[in-house]
Amino acid sequence: MKTLLIFTFFLILGPVCCFDVIGYPGGSLRIYCKHEGHGQNKYFCKIGTDECINVQTENTWVHKERLSLYGSSQSLKVFFRNLSLQDSGSYRCGETGRWSNDVELKVKRDPCCLGPSAVTGFLGETLTINCSSPEEFKTETKGFYKEDGNNVIIVISTTESQRNRFSISEDRRSKVVSVRISDVREEDGRLYYCGVWIRWDSVSYLSLFSEIQLQVTERPPTTLKPTATSSEEHLIQMTTVSPGLQDYFKETSAAVLSKEILNKTFTELPQKVVVDALKSVMNESIVHEELNKNNVVHANDILMATEKLVSALVVPVETYNITPITVPNLEIQLLMVGPNAFTVKIPPLTTSTVHLDIDLIGIAEKNQGSAAVSLMSYTNFTTLQDPTLFNTDEATNKTMMSPVVSVTLLRTNITQLTKPVNLTLKHTAEVVPDGELFCVYWKNTEWVVDGCLLLQSNSNHSVCSCVHLSTFALIMQTRPLSDDENNIAMMVIEILAVSVGLVFLSLSLVTFVNYQRSPKLTNTALINLCLTLLLAHLLFLLTQIFLRYIKPLQVLCAVLAGVLHFLFLSAFVWMFIEAVLLFLLVKNLTKLRSRKEGFNWKYLVLIGYIIPLIVVGVSAGLVPKGYGSEKCWLKTDAGFVWSFLGPVCFILAANTFLFLSILVIMTSTLKKVASENLKSKRTERDQRLCKSVFLKTMLQFIILGCSWVLGLFTEGSKVLEMIFLLLNSQQGTFIFLIHCVFNQEVRLLFVRWWRGLYVTRALKSEDDPDTTTSKA
Repeated sequence: MKTLLIFTFFLILGPVCCFDVIGYPGGSLRIYCKHEGHGQNKYFCKIGTDECINVQTENTWVHKERLSLYGSSQSLKVFFRNLSLQDSGSYRCGETGRWSNDVELKVKRDPCCLGPSAVTGFLGETLTINCSSPEEFKTETKGFYKEDGNNVIIVISTTESQRNRFSISEDRRSKVVSVRISDVREEDGRLYYCGVWIRWDSVSYLSLFSEIQLQVTERPPTTLKPTATSSEEHLIQMTTVSPGLQDYFKETSAAVLSKEILNKTFTELPQKVVVDALKSVMNESIVHEELNKNNVVHANDILMATEKLVSALVVPVETYNITPITVPNLEIQLLMVGPNAFTVKIPPLTTSTVHLDIDLIGIAEKNQGSAAVSLMSYTNFTTLQDPTLFNTDEATNKTMMSPVVSVTLLRTNITQLTKPVNLTLKHTAEVVPDGELFCVYWKNTEWVVDGCLLLQSNSNHSVCSCVHLSTFALIMQTRPLSDDENNIAMMVIEILAVSVGLVFLSLSLVTFVNYQRSPKLTNTALINLCLTLLLAHLLFLLTQIFLRYIKPLQVLCAVLAGVLHFLFLSAFVWMFIEAVLLFLLVKNLTKLRSRKEGFNWKYLVLIGYIIPLIVVGVSAGLVPKGYGSEKCWLKTDAGFVWSFLGPVCFILAANTFLFLSILVIMTSTLKKVASENLKSKRTERDQRLCKSVFLKTMLQFIILGCSWVLGLFTEGSKVLEMIFLLLNSQQGTFIFLIHCVFNQEVRLLFVRWWRGLYVTRALKSEDDPDTTTSKA
């Protein structure tokens, strides 16, 4: 929690509406707008557009593209299907001229939600359906729903373990909900959803983040074992009698063989030739080369050469065939399926380090009934296993957490997958608690994350889901240990600094209030500056400490944001008033007080509080929903945050100008005094007085808030961030030092107060009989 940085220009802001409704791409939403009484002409519209759907008659469904609307006497139901990121925005449900509710639809990306899926169940058997749930709903009650016409009906929820033939369990650590259906029947074949029901007073919604189409069929009566076709027998014969590597390729050295493979045209090769070529291409002296530009290019050649060699082993099959190949630094599983593959159970593709889940049957259906996929796991591939090739904006430590894995469709014209592929990667290093895992793929010269998501992870394995095929890996990103230590130290220093500042603000305020009757010490600007800074800093700290409890109370969160807006603006206005008064004081070289020379303290109070109140009032009137971000502060919507930053920037610019003017005047005056001291040979005491006045003037830079300008330059610099924190947390400290400790009149009042307290205690001690007796 960067407390003082959040105070100013780098506040973390987020939009929050009256009711937040959360959905996921490919999922659906059921929104229920509650009301009482009958009425007509109910609507659901996207605010700021002409996208609306209306229902004129109660108990009737109206459909428009992906939206359906149903109006009843108690609620207005909205069914939003097949969500996309573009659907995010502000919506309004209501009845013309009677009532309305605003909702903020947020369509969020999450690894769990990859669109609709299809599951096949066999009659009379038991089926398990797994749904990955989003992080947003990790602690919410999950439900398994079925679609019945226009209605969605709850089948079972995680509050119960079993209902009839359905049972449910949830693993919150891996964020997976498992639904088990026993004795599958024909009527079970329908559309199901996994979702979460969120209930509020006026608006409730059902977020359906997973959509599952269950198809029920009879299991085939017999299970055929895979048999070799004539083509496969021919392949076996070729494997035993095929000639050597030199009969197909001129070059056998690893450095140039990959180039020759890429330039040579061939469709089929004996397996022995392919194995020998792979051994040469994956020569350890090549794959262990140090990283440089040329080696990255050569690594790409190796990837394409191995893919081309493996594609030469693809032959037609009736059901399926799996060809395993193992050479140094490379492990391969080649799966080929034919027209009758759906009649048999195909084992998954698995190596020692990776497990592949791919819908090859669906791909074969779109490719004249046949398809082939290769799974290649590279080990000790130094060039590609350099995690520094994963470029990110942040300076972090990166660790390769898996072998390099390539998945390729061979001899097919299919470019679009029927559904995402899942890769279960075995970790090659230990996962640290604060590490962040990324599923990445190789893009020419670097690792990137586009199209790949981390579904789940444990201490030994991670599951990556990708919408395309490529060369994949798992990379862990951690912040350097030194940064963590700095962050902890920064937090401790921050808390201590803010606490010290609040203490001295309190002491300054108590001093000014107790001694304000003295005509020499009256200072309205400083009293109110201390008061507003104290209240603003204290309220902000308390808000951030209890943010987890305040945030769900949206009205309270918005009210606190408005109060903080007012207090901080008021504090800056009082800084400006203090700067003006100090400038006039120095310019006239007389001691100015708010009661004298036309500066009535009542007018100063009006200026100090009315201007911020007007700004807050106008801001709230123009953008009533601009308060209440994720941090209970101002939102960034429509530049609303400038209702704070605008006045603050103006005041900081004005105060800086006034301070520089004061500094010029004081420097000129002190030079004249120093010159007169030399001429008149005045005492050293006068010289010390000049230095003291100059020091006090310099410290006014902080009191006037000019140091807040540093907030514009702290990003990315720990040193400036620390200076910014220390200077601006100690405004109260400097006020106390200059106007109390360094002020002789206040010191005299403190001395009198202390002496009076001491005398009072002494008199009480003399009047105490126990004390008198003991002395006797």
